[in-house]
Amino acid sequence: MIRTWIPLLAVLLPIVANATGGASGTQQITQINTDSYNGFIEIIGPSVWGNPDGCTNPSTIVVPLSNPNYRDMLAAALMASAAGKNVQFWVVGCASTPWGTEPIAVTVMTY
Repeated sequence: MIRTWIPLLAVLLPIVANATGGASGTQQITQINTDSYNGFIEIIGPSVWGNPDGCTNPSTIVVPLSNPNYRDMLAAALMASAAGKNVQFWVVGCASTPWGTEPIAVTVMTY
């Protein structure tokens, strides 16, 4: 039994340790791009977003199209942008994109 768990832990622990997550900070959205080629929704604000996981390009928050809630997150982001409301994202980990690694949003909150 222990022999089964040790290899599994050796693989999973580095993944968990590298993605602590945190808040992106609050700001208004200036641009939303749907990048179906790379499989992301890209959300840009007037300044860099909070970057708790040390991604190389925190000027953009991404929502992977593989996220089962990406439509709801896109709708909330579009609504906030159209209404001039502030948003904050909870981000966990970094997505590899052609522009570097960018924070991955898992939750969107509007203010």
